Parts: sequence; structure tokens; C-alpha cells
Amino acid sequence: MLTKLVKEHQGHVNKIKDENETLRKEAITSIGAVTNGLMDSVNQGVACVFANQKKLETEARTLQVNTAKFSKQTNQWLSLIDHFNTALKEIGDVENWSRSIENDMQNITNILDYLYANTQPPALIAAQQQQQLQPGVAQPPQSSAAVPVPGSK
Repeated sequence: MLTKLVKEHQGHVNKIKDENETLRKEAITSIGAVTNGLMDSVNQGVACVFANQKKLETEARTLQVNTAKFSKQTNQWLSLIDHFNTALKEIGDVENWSRSIENDMQNITNILDYLYANTQPPALIAAQQQQQLQPGVAQPPQSSAAVPVPGSK
């Protein structure tokens, strides 16, 4: 009877051990599935963040390249505008110089005309006046421009 009880007890203990082992394996399997599910959801978030980070880095590089191109183009435009302004200033200087030369030449012409008109011998002037008064004598063509006074324009 004692042997029978011991055998029953050992059978019962073995049965409990088997059940515990089965439950332990099921728990490990369940925990593994839950852990894998949690890791997958965490990894998806991390993968999404990583993909977004890669996109941002790519966009940042593109922006940096475009900014460098824009800066270079802006510097070229500024240089072009500076050269254009310099050329405009030079044209203005040439225009002022040409006006000054033109005014000087006009003054010299006026002075020469005045001197020519006032330095002719009186006999020549009288002969010219007589020719103008005689109706039958051919008169030399007269210029329509008046003799300017020196210093006037």
C-alpha cells in the first residue's frame, strides 16, 4: 500500500511536471510571439524614422547644393551689374567730355568768325557793300548765319 501510494504520488508528480513543462513551453511560445509583435511594432516606428531621416539628409544635401549654385549665380549677377554701372559711368564721362570739347570748339569758331569779320580791310568791306547795292551786278551768295558775338551761343 505504501508502495502504491508512492507510485501514485510519483505518477501524480510526473503528471504535474509534464503539465508544467507543457505550460512552460506554451508560455515561452506566447512570450516569444508577444515579444516579436512588440519588436516588430517598435522596429516599424524606428524604420519609419530612419527612412524619414534618410529623406531629410538627402533633401538637406540637395538644398545645400542649390544654395551654393544660387550664391554663385547671385555673385555673378552682382559682378555683371557692377561692370554695367562702371560702363554707364564711363559713358557719362565721355558724354561730358564730348560736350566740353564741343563747347570749346564752338567758342573757337565764334571767335574766329568775329575776328574774320572785324579784321577785313575797309576797302574790301566797302566793295562788298557796293556790290550788294548795285542791282545788275551778280552778288556772291551770303551765308544765312549771323555773325556771332564771342562768348555767345
